[in-house]
Amino acid sequence: MAPVPRAPLGNPHMSLPLPERHRRARDERRPLLWPTAPERSWLSESWPLMQLLALPLLLGTVQSVTIAAEVDALRSISCAHYYYINPPLRPLDGIDADLCLRPSVESHFNSIATRVTISVVLANFASMVVNGRLFTHRARRFMALIGMLGNVVARLPFLVLPIMQYPFLAPPALQAWSPPTVLVAYWTCALLCGLSGATELVMLVIESLIVDLQSPAKRSHLFRNVQVAILLGASAGPLLGGAAMTALPSLTNRCLGYTHCLANEWHASPLGPRRILFGTASYWLAVVFSTVGLLWVVAALPSATPRNAGQNSCTTCESCDAERTSGLAEKPSRFAWMGAFQRLVPVRFGESKLPDARILLCTLSEVFFALTREGNVVLILVLGYVFHWNSSKLSLGLSVWNSLQLLTIAVLMPRCLDAVSRTMSRPASIAGLSDEQIYLCTTMNDMELYRQPRCCSEAVQRRDIQLVDSISIEQRKDVRLWRAQVDLTMSRISFTINVVSWLTIAIGVSFAWESLVLLGALLLTAGCAAQPLLHAAACTIADAVVSAQKHPVLPGTQAKQSKLPGGADSYLVIVSTLLLPCLLLGLILRNIVYGATVTTFPGAFLFVVSAFEMLALVLLLTLGCHKPTA
Repeated sequence: MAPVPRAPLGNPHMSLPLPERHRRARDERRPLLWPTAPERSWLSESWPLMQLLALPLLLGTVQSVTIAAEVDALRSISCAHYYYINPPLRPLDGIDADLCLRPSVESHFNSIATRVTISVVLANFASMVVNGRLFTHRARRFMALIGMLGNVVARLPFLVLPIMQYPFLAPPALQAWSPPTVLVAYWTCALLCGLSGATELVMLVIESLIVDLQSPAKRSHLFRNVQVAILLGASAGPLLGGAAMTALPSLTNRCLGYTHCLANEWHASPLGPRRILFGTASYWLAVVFSTVGLLWVVAALPSATPRNAGQNSCTTCESCDAERTSGLAEKPSRFAWMGAFQRLVPVRFGESKLPDARILLCTLSEVFFALTREGNVVLILVLGYVFHWNSSKLSLGLSVWNSLQLLTIAVLMPRCLDAVSRTMSRPASIAGLSDEQIYLCTTMNDMELYRQPRCCSEAVQRRDIQLVDSISIEQRKDVRLWRAQVDLTMSRISFTINVVSWLTIAIGVSFAWESLVLLGALLLTAGCAAQPLLHAAACTIADAVVSAQKHPVLPGTQAKQSKLPGGADSYLVIVSTLLLPCLLLGLILRNIVYGATVTTFPGAFLFVVSAFEMLALVLLLTLGCHKPTA
C-alpha cells in the first residue's frame, strides 16, 4: 500500500480542519488500538501519572525529612562509642557538652560514618546483583514492597535507641545499653536496609513500569517527571522535618535503653541551649511516609503486565510474530552466566560486520555521569570554605538552584525537544510518513508496536487506525529510534552545557571569583536533564538491539529455564546495579582529591568532574541510534 502523503512540517494537528483537530485530540487520549473508549475525567487522565510518580515523591521526602536531625544522631552515637573505648579520657562527673566537640571525637565520627557508608553501599550492590538476576514483571510489586520496607527498617534505630541530643553525652550510670550495643544495632539496621535494595530497587521498578506502559515519546517526559518528583520531595522534606521537630519537641525515647525514664530538660551547650534527649518527630514522619509508600505499592502501583500481552479481545497476528523472530539466533549466549549483564557484550547479527556496542556505550556514559555526583557536594563545600557562605545562605542558594532545575525540566526541556524534533531529519525508511503518522507511531506502547489494527475484528476504522494500518512494523521501530535520536541529541547538548558549567565553576573557585562560580552554577541547571534524556534514549536503543536477537536463557535445568528481561529492563537492571559502586568510587575519589588539594587548589576535583562529563559526551557523540556502533 502506498504511504500516505506527508503533511507539512509543524504540529500535525494543524493540517486538519478545526472540528477534526478537536476529535483527534479526544481520540489521542485513549490507546491507539482500543476499538472504543468512553470519555475520561481529569482524574482518569491523571491517574496513570499519579500511580508512577507518587513513589518517587515519597522516596524524596523520606530521604530528606530527617536531614535536620540525622547528623546530630550519628555524632551522638559515635561520641558515646569514642568515650566507651577510651575511658581514661572521660570525666566521671556526668554530662559535659564540650566532650563531643573535640577534634578526636570528630575524627572518630568520620571514621564510623565512612565504614557504615561503604558497608551499606556494598550490601546494596550485592542486593541489586541478586535482584537483577531475579527481576521479572511478576516480581516487580514484591520487590517494590521489599525496597520500601527497607526504608522503614533504616529509620527504626532512631526511634528506639537511647540517643542524647548532640553534643550531650549520657553518664554511664544512666545507660542500660552500652554504646557498642547501640552502634551495632544502628549498623545492623543500616545493612538490612542496604540488603533490601531500598531506594535503588524501588526506582528500578518505577523505571521498568515507565518503559513497559508508556510510549518512547512519553518515556523521556516521565523520566524527567520522576526527577521532578524526587526534587519536590527533597525540597519539602527538610521543611516538614523541621516543622515536626518544632511542633513536637518532647517526642523522644525517654525510657528504653536508659536505667530509668529521663526528662527532656534544657541544658546549655557551646551550640546554644538544647534539650538533652534526641527528638524523634522527623523519624516518625519518615516512617509514616514509608508506610504510605508500602500501602501505595499494594493498592495503587500498576500490576505486572508482560510486554506485548494481549489487549481486550485482540490477538497478535501470526505474521507479526513471524516477522519479529525470523532469522534470529537459536542458541543461548555463552555469556548467559552474566545474567542481564550479558547485554553489555557487543553482538554481531544480520549482515552487519561490526559488533553492536550501543548498550555498552550508553552504560559507560551513565557510569561516567554517576562519578560526577560528588561534584555537587564539593561545590557546597567550597562555597563555605572559599567564599564563607553560612548555612542560611547555602540553604537559600540550594532552594533557588533546585527551583531552577524544576523550571528547566518542567518548562524549558519540553520546548527544546519539540524544536529538535521539528528540525532533525528523518531516516529514508520513514521519510515518506506524514507528521500525523509519525506522531501516532511515537505514542504506541510496547503492546501496540507489534500489532496490526485489522487483526482485531472489533476494531473501528477510525482515521488514526487507517493511518497506522499502512505502516510496517519495521517502520514503527525506525520511528521509535528516530524519537530516541531526538532525546539523545538533547542529552548531548545538556552534557555539553555541563562540561562548560563545571569548567566555569572550577576556574571561578581557583581564582576566588564568586560571580563566576555562581554563573557556572546557573548554567549547570540548564543541563540537569542530561541523564533522564540519556536514560530514555538508551531504553529504546536496548529494546531495538535485543529485538534483533533471540532472548538467551540463563543457566538452569532443562526442565525449567528462565528468560532474561527485555532490552530496556536489562539496561535498567545494569545501570541500577552499577550506580552503587560508581557512587562509592566517586566518594573515595572526592575524599582523596579534595582532601589533598583543599589548602592549595580547592577547585581541582571540579576539573575532574568536568573531565568525566567530557568522557560521557565523547561516548554519546560516537553513538548512533539507527545503526550498530562498534
